[in-house]
Amino acid sequence: MNIIRVCLDRVSYYSKPEGKAIAQISDRIARQTIPLTAENIRGFVGDVGLDGHTFCPATFKNGKRNKDNFEQMQLFVLDFDNDTPDKQISFDSVKERADRYNLPVFFAYESFRSKNKDRFRVAFLNDVPIQSNRDAEVVQDALVTIFPECDKSSKDISKMYFGGSKDKLLFFDKEASQMNVVSAVTGMTSYLEEQHKNNYRRKVSEFIRNHGLRENSKKLPDVSIANELPEPENIAEITGVPHDDKISPNSTIEYSESIIEGVGENLSKKYYLIKYDNGTNISAKKKTSKNHKDFRLKDIPKLRLVCQLLREFETGSIRLSHDELFGLATNLTNVETGNDLFLNSFKANSYADGRVGKYGYWVHQLKKYIAGYQPQACNSFCRYCNSCSHLTNLLLTAKLKYHQMERIAGYTEPLYTLEEAEKDFQKKFRNAMDDTRKMWFIIKAQTALGKTETYLRLIKDTSKRILIVVPTNKLKSEIRRQRAESMGIEMMESPSLREIKDYIPDVVWDHIEYLYASGKSVIPYLKKLIREDHSECAKLFKKYLKDLDSLRNFDGHVITTHKRFLTMDVSKYDLVIIDEDILLGSIIQNKIDISISDLKKLQKKTAPGSTIRKKVNKGLKYIEEDEKISDYFSLPSIDYDKTDDDIAIGVDIPSFCSATRFLYRKVSDKENEISEDCITFIPPVKINPNMKYIMVSATVDKTVCEYFFGEENMEFYACKKARYEGALYQDYRRPMSRGYISENKDIIKEIKKWSGFDDTISFKRFMASYQGDLHFGNSAGCDYLKGKNLDVIGTPHIPDWIYKLFAYTIGCEFDTEAKIKFGITVEHNGWKFRFTSFDDKVLRAIQFYILESQLEQAVGRARLLRNQCKVNLFSNFPLNQAKMICDFDYDKD
Repeated sequence: MNIIRVCLDRVSYYSKPEGKAIAQISDRIARQTIPLTAENIRGFVGDVGLDGHTFCPATFKNGKRNKDNFEQMQLFVLDFDNDTPDKQISFDSVKERADRYNLPVFFAYESFRSKNKDRFRVAFLNDVPIQSNRDAEVVQDALVTIFPECDKSSKDISKMYFGGSKDKLLFFDKEASQMNVVSAVTGMTSYLEEQHKNNYRRKVSEFIRNHGLRENSKKLPDVSIANELPEPENIAEITGVPHDDKISPNSTIEYSESIIEGVGENLSKKYYLIKYDNGTNISAKKKTSKNHKDFRLKDIPKLRLVCQLLREFETGSIRLSHDELFGLATNLTNVETGNDLFLNSFKANSYADGRVGKYGYWVHQLKKYIAGYQPQACNSFCRYCNSCSHLTNLLLTAKLKYHQMERIAGYTEPLYTLEEAEKDFQKKFRNAMDDTRKMWFIIKAQTALGKTETYLRLIKDTSKRILIVVPTNKLKSEIRRQRAESMGIEMMESPSLREIKDYIPDVVWDHIEYLYASGKSVIPYLKKLIREDHSECAKLFKKYLKDLDSLRNFDGHVITTHKRFLTMDVSKYDLVIIDEDILLGSIIQNKIDISISDLKKLQKKTAPGSTIRKKVNKGLKYIEEDEKISDYFSLPSIDYDKTDDDIAIGVDIPSFCSATRFLYRKVSDKENEISEDCITFIPPVKINPNMKYIMVSATVDKTVCEYFFGEENMEFYACKKARYEGALYQDYRRPMSRGYISENKDIIKEIKKWSGFDDTISFKRFMASYQGDLHFGNSAGCDYLKGKNLDVIGTPHIPDWIYKLFAYTIGCEFDTEAKIKFGITVEHNGWKFRFTSFDDKVLRAIQFYILESQLEQAVGRARLLRNQCKVNLFSNFPLNQAKMICDFDYDKD
């Protein structure tokens, strides 16, 4: 028998523990794990049944007894109190029923208050430990169903059982006979059929629904035994994905299937399979014959480029082994003229050594056998496989098909437990807090890892004055009022006119918006309305200005928004903590357009010889040049003269004055959705360099941060990633761009019909096609989709000039004339795939950062890290922890 692990309390009792004693046992028992072997298991049973020791059949992580910390379970126990008159049962009857359904009792004992054997506990021994709490609950509930007379608390897999103090056990099987997962579940269905006759299917269906099981063809729980490790169902047919890359020695959930490894005859392996319903349907695809091979003569140079072994085979610089020759042949035979290339190189480099038969052997092999083989994997034959960045085989390394993703060989995505990831983040955040350097500390940590809770706890214990910066006013108020206050943290939040917008007349608000757009202060306008004692606004604005004064004079912790932070004087604070990525939300997207006509109006309204007139003149002169070097150009930064505040043309003059990097955009360019030619720029951000900043985000990118902040001005921490509690499924087979969805108008509705999920995030323009008020770009900080199944539909590309403008603004070296290309081969997150992107590495890094941020923010709304829910992602850009699927039928009429 294998080692069995249980929790056993060290204290012996001779009567049932009560009150404080129960609490003490509960608190310590999860830390008292012991191994049981053939030598000591009889002693364990005696400790429990005769000497009154409390035990838990399951063991737990973190020393805490609860379902969330469940570790494993091999003993399954039922508690019979016989308190219900119509559900009385004797141990003999329990034993008889257990034997009938092939469930051998391991041991049984009377509980403390038993009289005439009327209260007892029965233990069953499974043949292998079960490491998934979901699987354990299926088995435990199956036993409870077979024995409805037991106490219903027996369903709890984290339950502890008090011992007994009688003179002898009710039963002990010294042979330690075992049940298994399948015998428990099939015994349950057999019992229900006997008990409920024609009505038993309703009972079985109820069990299936309660545990999310899949039905087999007989409408029973789909559990089975296999002698070989099965390939999981409902997985996209992607070569190179190891189907067993998540199989642990005992139990793991692989897509919709739980695989529990056991030991058969002569130590051979066997597998118990529990299939869970994932709501998918697999449609059969008709195979069509091809007139030519996928890899053509023109692809051979690509093969040479990526494969050192092939190059050396052709030149004869090394001697290939038989396995290497065979492996190359299986790849080349799938290329038009590939057989000729192989045979010509074979002959030219004297592999036959003058033996005609040797050459004929390979001719025969290629024509009769190898021609029908699949390309052999590089790892199986190539001497360079560990030093080469390759995919599964040579052909896929050289040329990926459109709408195909290939796992990069040797790539692993290290994942940890939630506890490990939490501790790692907390450690890195503490290190950043303790560091005395005045610079940027950027911490990348998963959504729902407890970032807010961590920094609030540290704030509570510090004497430093801290400014917290969050994306939205809503999140700002939520953190202060619901979380900080409950923790006893005194904190002030910055006031916002947008929070009182609903109480401001439209005409007043429109003018405030105009002032914002013009880069002008709204304070003089508010004071004017106060002086005039405006009937609807005066009191509101008095309070707003009073709150602003209070904020300036407040000497404690403050919470504000990303946008306000960018215009604040933060010098009085000891530390600034920025929650979420401020680059994407408030800097990259904060573009300003000034039409050429407005620029000319500004030229006329400014004083001749003024610095702003000179800057405008210089800009217009560059734009009007017939032979411009580039549409990207620079102008000097100048001080804004507040006497220009009276210029009323709706242009943000202060931002124009401070900006130095501009882009000239023309109406004639297709991607520019503008009514007239304009210049566009990202307003410069003035960040106090003599401050310490900590930014925590799930989407922040190290490379982009180095571009923006400067490598010497930042420290980047990438935290450990925890495996999702829920599941992320990704269908990568269509681009799902705005253009694709526009051309396939019903695609969102068809996906919604297929998934059955209520909630969706997609592009704003398609919101009429789905339920919900979230779209790409506005989902950050939203928490109401936590734990809900969700469809995320789309690849949120943005115009390529935005990537370039950001790169140009922060001074990156890149090709300003670079064009975005369709279907180039790229690598990301361990996948190689065809994608619309740039050859330029800087632009591609910025593009991938923005795309991944938008998708991760959308997927993150379901909080997969802590919730057993599902997200379906329809996008051809791969995310971490995504399980690639091909279940949706795009060709359905």
